[in-house]
Amino acid sequence: MESLKRRAEIMQNVRDGKVNLDGAVLVGRDCHISTSAMTKDSCINNFCKIGKNIVIEKSAIMNRAIIGDRAEIRDSIIGRHVKIMSSLESPNCISGVSVIGDDAILRKGCEIVSTKIS
Repeated sequence: MESLKRRAEIMQNVRDGKVNLDGAVLVGRDCHISTSAMTKDSCINNFCKIGKNIVIEKSAIMNRAIIGDRAEIRDSIIGRHVKIMSSLESPNCISGVSVIGDDAILRKGCEIVSTKIS
């Protein structure tokens, strides 16, 4: 039941223009996507928490990942149980076909380009 409620909330935010899903986007069950998020041609797997002012483009976010506010993820893969502690003051940027392995924790203000973290 909670899953249906979250899905309805996401769809309402999309209709209201608070969340932007563009292109081929898959959102798994029980995800929470905050306002001002932009996702394009990406997959957000089950039980993920996506913060405010996020950009996710051509990327895969695996199960139970937590993405903090104002993070940018482009052309990358974020593993299971990853925590990206981005904030409005110190955003994280992950790009250039980077791969963040399972259970990783990234502190605020990281810029990761074409890197594999396992």
